[in-house]
Amino acid sequence: MLTYPLTWITSHLAVGHAPMSYDELDSLRKQGIDAIVNLCGEFCDLHEIEETAGFEVFFLPIEDENAPQMAEMEEALAWLDEAVYLGKKVLVHCRHGIGRTGTFVTAYLLRRGFSMRKAAKLLKKMETRANPTNFSQWWLLRKFGKKEGQLTIHEPEPQNRKHDELTPFFRRYELLLGHIDANADTSIEHHDEAKCCQRDNVEISLIEALYLHTKAGVALSAKKRKELLESDNSDDSSCILFMGAESPLHPYRPASCRLLESAFPDGFADRIEKDLAHLSQEVFAAVFSIGTDAVPPPVQIDEVLSGRFIQRYFQILATRKPNTGS
Repeated sequence: MLTYPLTWITSHLAVGHAPMSYDELDSLRKQGIDAIVNLCGEFCDLHEIEETAGFEVFFLPIEDENAPQMAEMEEALAWLDEAVYLGKKVLVHCRHGIGRTGTFVTAYLLRRGFSMRKAAKLLKKMETRANPTNFSQWWLLRKFGKKEGQLTIHEPEPQNRKHDELTPFFRRYELLLGHIDANADTSIEHHDEAKCCQRDNVEISLIEALYLHTKAGVALSAKKRKELLESDNSDDSSCILFMGAESPLHPYRPASCRLLESAFPDGFADRIEKDLAHLSQEVFAAVFSIGTDAVPPPVQIDEVLSGRFIQRYFQILATRKPNTGS
């Protein structure tokens, strides 16, 4: 059996050429690949073959020697962010694994706070052929790099935090949710549940966002998450995530939702908010390797489902000055 030659950029991100046989697809699976970003504009059905072979695929067709559209590339990068965060191992490929692949992977590094120079240095160190090869690709990356900003408060890292590093924070958060449920006055009907489920632009804390995003990634397929996001644009004002106890995400609904479902003792909600703020500060320091005296800003639930929320925090870090607490 042929062995597909992978070049690993991180422990969860690899680059290579377009797999052109079932043996190569089998080799990818045996090497741990779970998902694929397919950039081949010249092969109209390869992404379907990859899906049939059991891989989760994001198809971003780009013609050879060309660059993708900015908005389409950002959508694919958000998908990659989520896949890697959930612990999946992802292959990025075009036909030969050079120009288009190099452009996309460089954009991923820019998104994580790298400069163009540092991104190129890392790819060279990995001895990969994946590099942008023409003016249109470099120009796109130049514009994207300016948009994203550079991380200056500490050295950027291509590797995501290990998923299990969040486990202790999630356990503490689950204890907090259990405390809320235990103190709910069950003798009173959940008269405010509809109010909770019909609120617009619901915002939640960082710890709630990380927890919900992780659980949604496990409980729902990428296709289902996309359907839920699209359904949010309909005339139905009900919650897109926690649609009653039958929803797979109902057990993971945020603290803010639970606090509206029942009556609680005086001052209870304020104490919960303080606990959430403190836990969010701690998890912020763990995820981004920097402490802060400020409470991390909340994010909207639809950004949590799409995965866009984590990039917002990277953008906040990119605007901060080094060696300051601002």
